Amino acid sequence: MTIEVLEQYVEALGGKLEVNVVRGRRKTRLLGVSNPPAKSA
Repeated sequence: MTIEVLEQYVEALGGKLEVNVVRGRRKTRLLGVSNPPAKSA
């Protein structure tokens, strides 16, 4: 499974995919949503 396929699946469920690396106390975001989706009225 690719990240793209996993992202489509998560979005279809109404979520967002975030990928982080944790080393000790440090956390680095590798992939995530930088802009929140537009709200529909």
